[in-house]
Amino acid sequence: MRTPSRQYFNPGLRSKINTVKFLLLIVIPIVLYFPLSEASFIIDDRDFYIDDPVMSDPNGLLRIWLNPLDNNQVWPYLPITRTTFWGERQLWGMNLGISHGINVILHVMSGFLLWGLLSHFRIPGSWWMALLFVVHPIHVQSVAWIAERKNGVSILFYLLALGSFLKFYRTQNWCWYGVSLVGFVSALLSKTSTIMLPLLLLLLYVGFPRKDRPSVATLLPFFVIALIAGSARIWFELNLFGASGTQYELSFFDRLIVATHVPFFYLSKLVAPIALSFTYPRWSIDSTQWSQYLPLLSGLFSVGLLIWKYRSWGRFLLLGIVAFVVMLFPVSGWINNAWFQYSYVTDHWVHLPSLAFFLLVGYAGSELKKKLGVNSQEMSFKNGFLLLIGGGIVVALGTLTWHQVQSYRDEPTLWKATLRHNPKAWLAYEELGRLALDAGRVQEAIDYLTRSIELDPQFVKAYINRAAAFSHQQEHEKALKDHNQVLRLAPGYFLTFYNRGITHSALGKWENAFQDFSRVLEVDPSYAGAYFERGSTLAQQQKFTGALADFSKAIQLKPDHTEAYYNRALVYFFLQKYEQALLDLQQLLMLQPQHVEGLFNRGATYFRMQQYQKALHDFDQVLSSNSKHINAYLNRGLVHRQLGNLEQACLDWKHACELGKCTRYRSATQTNLCLDY
Repeated sequence: MRTPSRQYFNPGLRSKINTVKFLLLIVIPIVLYFPLSEASFIIDDRDFYIDDPVMSDPNGLLRIWLNPLDNNQVWPYLPITRTTFWGERQLWGMNLGISHGINVILHVMSGFLLWGLLSHFRIPGSWWMALLFVVHPIHVQSVAWIAERKNGVSILFYLLALGSFLKFYRTQNWCWYGVSLVGFVSALLSKTSTIMLPLLLLLLYVGFPRKDRPSVATLLPFFVIALIAGSARIWFELNLFGASGTQYELSFFDRLIVATHVPFFYLSKLVAPIALSFTYPRWSIDSTQWSQYLPLLSGLFSVGLLIWKYRSWGRFLLLGIVAFVVMLFPVSGWINNAWFQYSYVTDHWVHLPSLAFFLLVGYAGSELKKKLGVNSQEMSFKNGFLLLIGGGIVVALGTLTWHQVQSYRDEPTLWKATLRHNPKAWLAYEELGRLALDAGRVQEAIDYLTRSIELDPQFVKAYINRAAAFSHQQEHEKALKDHNQVLRLAPGYFLTFYNRGITHSALGKWENAFQDFSRVLEVDPSYAGAYFERGSTLAQQQKFTGALADFSKAIQLKPDHTEAYYNRALVYFFLQKYEQALLDLQQLLMLQPQHVEGLFNRGATYFRMQQYQKALHDFDQVLSSNSKHINAYLNRGLVHRQLGNLEQACLDWKHACELGKCTRYRSATQTNLCLDY
């Protein structure tokens, strides 16, 4: 018999409390992530979404689903996530505030789905687990990074698949099995790291046996689908994302060390989420050092202890830890990932595995309440004290999340924040260099990029951007050295041949440039820019037949290639094929009516064709756009002379002389042609 001093919740009060919980689960994360409403994009948001031509294509939905490789070579086949981006662009256009807002909404939805799922299966503390999930600062990267929407989308389908299978496990209702299978496929089509769900479902059979459970063979379709998805993702990593090379060559024991460090690292950040960084220091792995095996030994000891206590308090903890490690497997070092060139860990990789951690936290909380004799259905000092502790934890995590969100305001802020926690982050220096280069601060860019290369002499992107910076400063020999270094480190990076070809052209090394552009076309015969540049090198060597062929191919591949029309017209003009030159210049000026040099050359072509009035009109237009165009004055003077306007001819030649070219004017005055002018 309970003492009269205790008061119990009545149904009306319980309903009000649930309403408050509902509102808090919405309001708290929206407030914490509100600064993202004015945030810009970061790192590869531009490639994944902003500049992806599929997003602005009204027929992009078909391209997303039917052509896996039509994706800027930056996406694996994730059509559901990309569909959300495409739909957003079609409805609202380019609006980064909406893009960030959708990520926040998805994060809130995952919290509600987690709460509902845990409540349905009567897991104690389900609301607290959901709240901790949505306010934890380690998830800021997944929410604030637009391209990581795949986390927000995939976790919804993942929870749907898991919850539906649990219903099937209990009821053997095959409708729930079908929902689970569809949910799993949808999760994989949103993000491939959800691939480990079949192993988690297998844990149900091992850890929670039932006499009337369905056959373990029901998991076979899940494993087959996971195998297909995993194989496809590995292909993308190795062939499109560049996850190969010397920096990925780790021995079995090296990978074992990484795999045993990873869970402990993430657990430390989940328990104490301080000094979170966009990229963390890349661990130095040495399998000959016995101290690097301490995490492995610690893990084995912990698992042994939990197995020993399996029949008492160890079962749930063991299954939770195994689930956490299993979900981390795709990013634990056993499979190459392009991000490993920067670090073996990153916050967004623990987004999904953190579910197991929060379940363990909830379990620990419920066990603590049992030890203290606290009943959640009654009002007591102990219950109030635990509520105060829980609230304090939420406030502390929320404060950290608020501050973490600020660092994602824009790229410069993000990279400078990264360097505060990771001063040797070569990616941060490279990105700051790229931003400085885009802003025209070339020397600052070179300084940042040089620092990045000093920290990681094998970092290809830094060499690529520094070569571009050197080219801006006309330091072509230095640019050439960086291009050569890129090709030593990444021989398959064929676009560097294109960039090196342009540098060779700037140095007047036409044959070398020709060879580089030819290498590009061996890999990508549809690259119009390479045909144009190769044609330009041939024209410089007066190999006009080849130049005309390349310019024509560039125009065939890209009918709006204005410079190809311009250069082909120059070749035709040199060959005195004025009709063909005129056709190209007409097409150029249809595409770009204010192309000054196109107008000038059309005027020169009309002059050679003795169509003087048309030539005069073009030279007038050139000089109205550029009053210091010396050659336009010289040629207009020739036109005036042919039309008998000697005074105007002399005035034009005099203007040219005032601008620095006096040969024509002096000759005219010496022959008394312009003596009075």
